[in-house]
Amino acid sequence: MGGSRTENETADLLVVDHSPVKSELLSERFRASGYRVRSVPNGRLALIAAVNRVPDLVILDIDRPEMDGVEVCRRLKADQRLKAVPIVFVSALLHTTNKIRAFQAGAVDYVTKPFRFEEVEARVVNHVEQRWLHRELENRNTELESSYSRLKELERMRESLTHMILHDMRNPLTSVNCFMEVVRMRADGLIDQKTMGYLHKVDSQISSVAAMVNDILDLGRFESEQMPLEWGVFAIGDLLREARNEVGLEGQRVFIRESGLACRVRCDGKIIRRVVSNILSNALRYTPKPKTVEVFVHAGEDNVQVSIRDQGSGIPEEYWSKVFDKFFQIDDGRKRDEFTSGLGLAFCKMAVEAHGQVITVDSIDGEGSRFYFALDRVMETKNTTSPFPEADRSAREESPWCGESLAIQKMNGMAQEDKSDSAPQESRFGNPLLGERV
Repeated sequence: MGGSRTENETADLLVVDHSPVKSELLSERFRASGYRVRSVPNGRLALIAAVNRVPDLVILDIDRPEMDGVEVCRRLKADQRLKAVPIVFVSALLHTTNKIRAFQAGAVDYVTKPFRFEEVEARVVNHVEQRWLHRELENRNTELESSYSRLKELERMRESLTHMILHDMRNPLTSVNCFMEVVRMRADGLIDQKTMGYLHKVDSQISSVAAMVNDILDLGRFESEQMPLEWGVFAIGDLLREARNEVGLEGQRVFIRESGLACRVRCDGKIIRRVVSNILSNALRYTPKPKTVEVFVHAGEDNVQVSIRDQGSGIPEEYWSKVFDKFFQIDDGRKRDEFTSGLGLAFCKMAVEAHGQVITVDSIDGEGSRFYFALDRVMETKNTTSPFPEADRSAREESPWCGESLAIQKMNGMAQEDKSDSAPQESRFGNPLLGERV
């Protein structure tokens, strides 16, 4: 049978012609070729027949005494169920205007009389095949949309269960951490240093698990846009130094360059400290001792850019966009004692983006990597009271320009080291946030 997609499927044709003789002749020829054919004499019945059973194709005469064939075509195409059904005009009207009207109404073909049946059948076969392919594609899309919806629901249920479990883990982890602190305090001086070292390692691992739990929960809140930011105004230098303190003794290998530290930024101070702390921890992990990690601040007109450079082996360029993915880790073949979750940089990306900024990375093989992010700058104005007095207190202690005051330099235990001849120098990295190239 011409136009059949499978042995068991037969195309359903609807023939509309006001001439009973022509309609029956055309219908019989198609039935002989294996089609199911319904014939109606006018446009009104054609619309009713098409709605009752959607045809695979409509053969329509443009010259209708009751309802113009073009109008019938328009009404068929206006119906949501019928708009994809191909319509072929068969007419004795040869003028180009009639053909244009038919195609503008939505017809896929126009055959002029007199015609050979084989020509009409060849066109019908082609359009029916296209109709079936389109219908199959629609069915596949519907199935995919349904599967995607089910997967999204399963993912939502999984994340909900995960967050519930992790949330419930917080209290016992806090309790264990407190008990470990008590044990260490009471054991001090009563046990040997090796055993005390084991207790410190246990305490460290508990803190790592607690941090991992917090990262996962906070990532979930960022992804669902349910992470509220506590906005304030801070001196960028204070945030950097506090983040350095959070990495512990390893912070002694972090050098914060003095330029721009008094600049004030508008952000969630707690979140940005975590961002810097995560980047510093990552940088220190990949920087072999005794090499250092450097932090630079560049003050722009509207924002303040922070860059953190390590002296590790570098990140291959194909991984630059992947390092911010959840659970992504680069295996450089070196054995490390410290376990990492692969969530730190993912948290950094979402946190910086929540501030309306971007975080980027570039790297030079053998020289290390450099991470960049920016924050909105708050310019100082005379006789203006800050809306964030508590957060702004430290910033007011700095000089009006972007440089550390002498008092703050003295408080900063690393300041003199930063200025010494032995302090690491600026590398040949560029700053992508400033349009510089490596």
